[in-house]
Amino acid sequence: MDSGFFPESTRLGRYQIVKRLGGGDASEVLLAVSHGPHGFERIVVLKRLLPEYESDPSIGRMLATDPPDVMDVHAYPTSACSAPLTTAARLLAKHASVGLVEKYGWLLRVARAAHRPAIISESNSASCGGKPGVSNTPVASVWAARYVVAALLAGFAQVRFHSAGGSYDPLVFNADGTITMRPLGHALLFLHRWIPVGSRIESNSGDPRVLAATIAEGAETSVIVSSFSSKPLSFSINVPGAATNLPTDTLTTSSAIEEPGSVAVAAHRAQLVLAPDTVVAVKTG
Repeated sequence: MDSGFFPESTRLGRYQIVKRLGGGDASEVLLAVSHGPHGFERIVVLKRLLPEYESDPSIGRMLATDPPDVMDVHAYPTSACSAPLTTAARLLAKHASVGLVEKYGWLLRVARAAHRPAIISESNSASCGGKPGVSNTPVASVWAARYVVAALLAGFAQVRFHSAGGSYDPLVFNADGTITMRPLGHALLFLHRWIPVGSRIESNSGDPRVLAATIAEGAETSVIVSSFSSKPLSFSINVPGAATNLPTDTLTTSSAIEEPGSVAVAAHRAQLVLAPDTVVAVKTG
């Protein structure tokens, strides 16, 4: 007789699944444990939609008929404990940022129809606390910037990054009371500076190789752009006014801190050359 208990290695995101408590036609209820730093454990009960119903339109109709106040999802592009395993190449691929957001397009459609906000309420570079050597490197900062921009362009109101004392934490609280900022922390500050709370964000590229957004806050404007091409790619920006140089900040996979720079303007256009696996922010007005 099946006891309903799962093997210890069975995980759902950051949760270790212990036992199936029950379920219905479209979902199941699971007993799980959430692990944290210093041996912390919390027992939780999860209700999970069965995989075969994730794309079922009737689920969308059910949510639209009786919607929650906020529609949210937990989303991780890779896993440190099961497939797809975390590698730098996988995290920098388009499907780990833009593709992950597109996977939840159905949730955005239901949220819009119900006039509810949609948020990514838990995410990071890899489930199970992150992958040392990837999640705590500048690779994660480039991924995070792309991911947040893609999510905001799609219509998500927020992206929340999970911390659990693992390698994907943006900050490390040291025993001597000091705080060390990891590359992900620098990426989040980069996003905070370039996408202020309350600003408007719109897509600025029709090229599938390029993720680009225009951000406007009052009279101030900027552009954030990243190329998924394996080769340097040219990208042109319209520049109103009489500026001859524009300040830039660039996230790369080789430095934890963004690199300041500038781009020349000629005939009201700035021509960027986008290096692979970088994210460039440009102040345009």
